[in-house]
Parts: sequence; C-alpha cells; structure tokens
Amino acid sequence: MGCLMPKVSFLAHGIGIETDELPFIADRQKMKLQEGMTFAFEPKIIVPDEGLAGLENVYLVTKDGIESLNTATEELVIV
Repeated sequence: MGCLMPKVSFLAHGIGIETDELPFIADRQKMKLQEGMTFAFEPKIIVPDEGLAGLENVYLVTKDGIESLNTATEELVIV
C-alpha cells in the first residue's frame, strides 16, 4: 500500500527571542548562514492517519561549520 507523505514547510528554524524565528532552512530560502546563528533542526516524518515522528536538535554556526549544542547523544536508540 502506497501513501503520499505531506511535505513539511521547513527543516530548521533560527533560535533567539522568538520560538521559531528567521532564518529558516527551507526550499527557496535565500538568507546566507552566518557565524553565531543558532538553529533548531526538526526533521519529521508524517504518516497519514497514523501520526508524526520527529526530533529537534540545536546547532551553532561556527567559522568552521556547525557545532552541536545538544547535551544528549545523537545516536539511534532502539527501544
């Protein structure tokens, strides 16, 4: 049985004073990443009539790339 997956509008959003603020990492986003920006990456999978699963990890843009600000491990845990 095949199903069409709804598309989420963004993969990540900036963190600051507001909960979800610019910049967003999404299709057609043209804002360039700059050192010092923080992002919450929120990959999700939506299964129609079943539910949604996702996670949210926070990263800082540095001069050398990105740095994880998460305190928990990012490895897959099977329960």
